[in-house]
Amino acid sequence: MSKPCFTSWHLRLSLALGVPLLVLICVGVPLLPYMLLRPYKTQLQTPPVKIRVGFIYRSYRPEFWYWDSVVLVQTLALATAQVFATALNTYFQLTVMLMILMVGGVALPHFQPFESSQSQRVQVLGLSTVMATATGSLYFLDSGKVASHAGLNAVGVLLLLLNVAYLLLVALLLAVAAKEFVKAHLGKRCSKLIITADNVQHAMRAWLSKPFGRCYPNRELALAAQNSVDAAFADEAQL
Repeated sequence: MSKPCFTSWHLRLSLALGVPLLVLICVGVPLLPYMLLRPYKTQLQTPPVKIRVGFIYRSYRPEFWYWDSVVLVQTLALATAQVFATALNTYFQLTVMLMILMVGGVALPHFQPFESSQSQRVQVLGLSTVMATATGSLYFLDSGKVASHAGLNAVGVLLLLLNVAYLLLVALLLAVAAKEFVKAHLGKRCSKLIITADNVQHAMRAWLSKPFGRCYPNRELALAAQNSVDAAFADEAQL
């Protein structure tokens, strides 16, 4: 059985469920980080608040603690353009999305909300890559009127190389960050383990030397036994 959309019961159901959910998702989700952090606005640098909600704002500078909501608004605008502009025209849809990306591309380097300069550069380069890809995609909307199909292939290759270069750059930055993390954190742990192992080794030497001292009344034999134990530990350390 088929029924026309937005008539009789379908219209009532759409208004009763669709409108509240639309408001909840389109307004509530972008405002959620802001509403969660606003009560702690003056306490964001305290340890209890960092443990509880620090994952939301720790990547941003203190004065831009709300920037996660800005990112969600931009994402919502792109999704809206993707859904609603499709009914009009593909060219119009891509143009609207490109305008939204340009607004973000201007705001991001102007405000510089990220705490890390490396994260800031990655975000700006990523947004620039998306804008360049969207701009180049306009060339493919009416491929029948292009001057040369070889030009289409050239633009496609350039866009592909641009995106691959960005992915390689992100992978390189992640590798560098992982290396620094290993040096900063695992290096300290390894040094503690080495110190602990040395302490255990000295304790074992002291413990093993006691029975030898008691089992050999002769002091020379006891010293010889102790030397053999020390030599064994030295050989083990060399291995």
